[in-house]
This record gives sequence, C-alpha cells and structure tokens, in this order.
Amino acid sequence: MKQQVFLFESQAIEQGERLRFVKGPEGSLWFDVDEKAPTEAEVFIPCEKDLLCKALEGKLFEEALQVTVPSDILETVTSTLKKKLVASLSLAKKSGLTVLGLEKVKEIYHKGNIATVFLAGDAGGDVTKRVHSWEVGVCSELLKDELSHALGGENISLVGLLDKPQVENVKVAWERYQTFFIENKME
Repeated sequence: MKQQVFLFESQAIEQGERLRFVKGPEGSLWFDVDEKAPTEAEVFIPCEKDLLCKALEGKLFEEALQVTVPSDILETVTSTLKKKLVASLSLAKKSGLTVLGLEKVKEIYHKGNIATVFLAGDAGGDVTKRVHSWEVGVCSELLKDELSHALGGENISLVGLLDKPQVENVKVAWERYQTFFIENKME
C-alpha cells in the first residue's frame, strides 16, 4: 500500500497548487513536478517556497518518509518549476499560440484576444509602462535571454499568449511558479 503524507493541510489542494515529493529507489527525496513518478511513498505540500523551507528546516521529509534530502532540493524545485514554465511557453509558440513584439501584441490585445503577456523582467521602461497599463495578466518572472531561448528568437522582451483553451497549461505553469515565490502566506 502506498504511503501518502500531506503536510500543511495539502490534502484539499489540487495538483497544480501543490508540490509532490517521492521516495526514490535509493532512499533519497525526489521532486516530481508532473506527479507521475511511480513510488511507494510520497509527500505533498502546498506550492509555497516558505512552506518548503519550513518542511526542510523541521526535517519533516526525513520524518515522514525516512529519506535522505539532497542539500540542493530547494534549488532543484525552483529550477524545475521555471523549466516547466519555459517548456510550456515554447510548446505554445510551436502551436501558434503566441504573438511576439509590442506592436503585434498590442494589436491582438485591442481585439480582445490576449489571455496573458510575458514581459521580460529586464524589458525597457517604455514597453513595461505600456504593458502594465493593459488589463491583462503579466508574467515578468523571465528575462529576455530566457524568453528568447524558449521561443527561438533574439532579444524577445514581450510575448502575448492568445486567448485559447490550449494555453491553459502555460497559465497553470506560470501560476504555479508565481505562487511558489509568494512570501509569508501562512501569516
């Protein structure tokens, strides 16, 4: 029978709003971003960095699963969530669900067909000011280099995500990544 442990009242939380950790074959803790890895023992926590830190400091994973926790698990979770976001954005581009550049994004936005925009965290002040005046979700967690790499271009600072059902996985990855960094939610 599989051992399931829910920390910080995570049993009522949906898959996209939690983090799953599994006991690996050698008895070490693994982060399972897609919640698909087969295992005999798993721990769930809400997708919040401060709760992960609290679980690590309190040695809750070791206690719950009798595992060895890698010293870089926090960095692993952070980089894995970011990679998931970048990969989903890349897939959206390949599926024709993105628009690049201020003028094209602005045109589609005014037609009411933009669900979310990705504005590079290091974008210029003019673009940033314009985009923040729009009534649309803005993801600023990625830099120009990261957007350019994900979308196969150069110097990309603004990406519009079309308002289509197929972009839901990108929005979920963004919300999950963003939620992870919200500080002090427990207080």
